[in-house]
Amino acid sequence: MNIECLTSESTIELLPKLTSLVQDAIANGASIGFLTPLTEEDASTYWRDVASALKAPFRILLIAKIDQEIMRPAPPG
Repeated sequence: MNIECLTSESTIELLPKLTSLVQDAIANGASIGFLTPLTEEDASTYWRDVASALKAPFRILLIAKIDQEIMRPAPPG
């Protein structure tokens, strides 16, 4: 497993994967501030806002990767 610190630019590059990640998490019962169903547009807007926030000092986004793929959270239960 590798931990990677994303920049604003790399977050935008990973937008489809990050969007899918948060949609899957919500669909599987994660309680992270969104209601199901989370649309692709809403999830994408969220990650674009995160990417914009990463331009400010002292803001970071860390992701975990295995074999170059973003790790997905384990389902609740």
